[in-house]
Amino acid sequence: MAIVKMKRLNLLSLAEDKDNLLKHLQRAGCVEIIELDSELADQKWTALIKREESALSNAKYRAASVTTAFDTLRKYASVKQGIFVERKEIREEIFCDKNYQASIFEKAEAINGCSRQLGQISSQKNRLESQRLGLLPWNSINLDLSLRETEFTRIIFGVCPAVISLEELQKNLAEQELAAACFHASSDKEQHYLLLLYHKEEAEKVTEVLRPFSFNQAALKDITGSAEANINMIDMQIAELERRKENLEAEIVSYLCFRHDLQVCIDQMAQELAKEEARSRLATTGTLIYLKGWIPAPDVHKLEAELNSFACAMEILDPDEEEVPPTQLRNRKWIRSMDMVTEMYSLPAYGGIDPNPLIFPFFTIFYGMMFGDVAYGIVLIVLSQIVIRRFHPKGVLGNILQLATICGISAAVWGFLSGSIFGDAISVVAEKFLGMEDFVLYVPVLDPLTDPLKILYLSVIMGAVQLFVGMCIHIYMCFRDGHPLDALFDVGSWWLLFGGIAVFVLKGTPLVLFAGIAALILTQGRAKKGVVSKLLGGIASLYNITSWLGDILSYTRLMALMLATTVIASVVNILGSLPGNIFAFLVIFVFGHTFNMGINVIGTYVHTARLQYLEYFSKFYVSGGRPFKPFKYDTRYVDIISEDGEVKG
Repeated sequence: MAIVKMKRLNLLSLAEDKDNLLKHLQRAGCVEIIELDSELADQKWTALIKREESALSNAKYRAASVTTAFDTLRKYASVKQGIFVERKEIREEIFCDKNYQASIFEKAEAINGCSRQLGQISSQKNRLESQRLGLLPWNSINLDLSLRETEFTRIIFGVCPAVISLEELQKNLAEQELAAACFHASSDKEQHYLLLLYHKEEAEKVTEVLRPFSFNQAALKDITGSAEANINMIDMQIAELERRKENLEAEIVSYLCFRHDLQVCIDQMAQELAKEEARSRLATTGTLIYLKGWIPAPDVHKLEAELNSFACAMEILDPDEEEVPPTQLRNRKWIRSMDMVTEMYSLPAYGGIDPNPLIFPFFTIFYGMMFGDVAYGIVLIVLSQIVIRRFHPKGVLGNILQLATICGISAAVWGFLSGSIFGDAISVVAEKFLGMEDFVLYVPVLDPLTDPLKILYLSVIMGAVQLFVGMCIHIYMCFRDGHPLDALFDVGSWWLLFGGIAVFVLKGTPLVLFAGIAALILTQGRAKKGVVSKLLGGIASLYNITSWLGDILSYTRLMALMLATTVIASVVNILGSLPGNIFAFLVIFVFGHTFNMGINVIGTYVHTARLQYLEYFSKFYVSGGRPFKPFKYDTRYVDIISEDGEVKG
């Protein structure tokens, strides 16, 4: 199917119905509401309308709050979530029930409240542990740490670097015959902890003696009582915090039974957020609301049916020439799997062509050829189908798995043609463990190990076919857009040149070749000004022959990767058979083929996509489309089932 034709939508409705209108637009899921920046910048418009007020910040807070609560529950309840999310079905009336939403949001807030308290407890515990760590060096001194002096004596809790010799410090104090004493409390890798007592009249002399030892007073502010007493008190406080922490964690875990409800609430909040974002794009006069948007032409009747009960006025128009509508691709389910491949490159421009049906046969055939193995293909089919049937994924993941199934079928077919079933595993097992010499299950049509040239020729032919199809598409687009001469000059001239090369090789006649060269020289510079510039542009175009040659040679990667997959599989089988033990063989077999399949699943995709992007798309593709983003239900955890059984999200 071609790119969906878009219509411009203008809609007026009563302001009092805006909430109900947004609800029905979201249910319809076919309208992209766009900004009214140009209108709101026009004084004629701003005299009549203003932007609709939106509770967007509150919706963001609520959405973030529920997500945070769910993550907190997973953390403390040790709930592991796999790669794939199992979607649950929920009736639309339940999903839209405000009371249900409010009750779950209340539980989310309770979980977040516990989480905030846990954060406070963690901060308090860290502060207490830091205090305890600071008191430990003084634990051996049974003295009030707030004591700084008596009537005649000064008391200092101090430190000096660990490299200082305490014996020398004590010796210097003794030699000066001062009324002072220094007691060692403890030491660590960085410093010594000391208690210094001296007569107040000796203060200056003691300071002079201790200056060479880098003695400094320790920071022990606002601490009363001995270090031991303070440490015991801190231990009791930490124990109390641990008890509170365990209670709060248990309270969070008690909400585990609401895990699915929280998932529903996450999707509910996401829809509320989308609704507020849509509301922020509306304009109002106070009594009326106005919105502007895009709608696919096939969905106009769907919107009309959805809004049939509303007092509103709709205007459906064709896009203006200067407008660039968004791009939406619609294809059959098996073609839709190509959306991911196309979007990874770029959406086609609105006036371009939908490439998905055009790359589908080539992509799947090329992938299957490079990945070609019957067993690998079957494994890919089985794994992708298990995930599809178990989790019902949508969007990009759903497309990936659908594509994996199709490519698995292609790989199995190519594997049968090349005789590869886990490489040559059947022959190796028959020969090494069953004693069946020269066992052959069947003779393959294409054997990359014994006849790689046949695979090489086939790869080049398939590449030439794809490039030829790309040029045919270019011709179609030129005729569609009213430029038939461009098709004749841009494609016909090259065909004449290629045909001339073939005639020269087969018949030895260069006339057709010269005609092709002349056609390129006379036509490829036609966009330039001046006769000389046109001729120079035409002559320069002959250099593109190397580009065509490079494009053709790029397809030899089909043979190279097909050969690589088969050779690695065969090497794994040989390594497994060397010990001569069936158990060792199975271990090496499973590990080796899992590795081979894993790297080739990704590598084959990359090389297949590259052939589409660089070689195929360069012949016809016009990129730069903007994706169509309708205001609709977009859920992660649930499928919303409407009253008529239609899946809405």
